[in-house]
Amino acid sequence: MSEEGRRNVAEISGRLESIAPGLTLDDHGGWNDRLAAAARSGQALSFAIFALIMGAASAISIFAARAGLSANADVVSLLHLVGATDGFIADQVQRRFTIIGLRGSTVGLAVALFLLFLFSLATRARGAEGFLLPGLAIGPGLALPLLAVPIVICLVTAVAARLTVLRTLRETY
Repeated sequence: MSEEGRRNVAEISGRLESIAPGLTLDDHGGWNDRLAAAARSGQALSFAIFALIMGAASAISIFAARAGLSANADVVSLLHLVGATDGFIADQVQRRFTIIGLRGSTVGLAVALFLLFLFSLATRARGAEGFLLPGLAIGPGLALPLLAVPIVICLVTAVAARLTVLRTLRETY
């Protein structure tokens, strides 16, 4: 229905009722509103899941950095004795966590893109595309936001590890 038609639904419905009593006009506005609300809820859920993943990555980095410092307490003490600053030690840990975060998130991205590709093939093969489910095209509109995920994970793990190391070194040494 055109935008003008949507604004005049009541008028059109009244005209149709006068021509054919008992006739009703359904513009599917209520159904469309519920569908749009469900889509917004899905978006909110996906952002919440992304925030939970970032929180988990941060927590894992914090615990791993603390465990690494505890396991290498003698090495850290020796580094301090030869003049290494807390910043130097934090830089080394941050570099290591950035590499680990990049490897893990890149593998996760590859698996996600592969599964999206399989889902796309499955919906087309079963004839569900355009009928029951929307078509899924893996293009720049989908791939570019997904490419940002490994970058954000690397930043989160690196910053969490660095801040944890600096705080732990300040408290311990």
